[in-house]
Amino acid sequence: MSALTSLQIALELATRQRDACGRALVEERQLCMVAQDQLEQLESYLRETRDRWALAARSSASAEIMRHCELFMERLQQAAGLQRGAVAQRERELEGARQRLLAAEIRIASLDKLLTRRRSNASSREANRVQKELDEFAAQQHRRLHSTIQTLGTL
Repeated sequence: MSALTSLQIALELATRQRDACGRALVEERQLCMVAQDQLEQLESYLRETRDRWALAARSSASAEIMRHCELFMERLQQAAGLQRGAVAQRERELEGARQRLLAAEIRIASLDKLLTRRRSNASSREANRVQKELDEFAAQQHRRLHSTIQTLGTL
């Protein structure tokens, strides 16, 4: 297998890997958006519940109901905290996917540049080989012509 063929195969493989990284990035972006949406919904529900219970606290709510409300609000805040952690994790995963895609694109660019350089070198070598053959042919023709002229000159 020639070096150019090997590079072409490596470039095709790198392109497939880059495409897979691109799909993974899209998936991570979607997961991050879902996690963020869930956090926003949870925080919205937390605010609405807090406002509702604050209104109820002004009216005649019993101490037991208020205690249950406080416990419920604590649970909602814990859930929101956990979701913030999940969003942060998703954002880290998203950044990792971006970095992997960037690395794959850099690899493709490097392989493409190397392949272009190798093709150019091969083309130059081929042009030099052809030129050498033409020069040798011309030299042979010149020698034959010179030999023929000398032979005709001595007759």
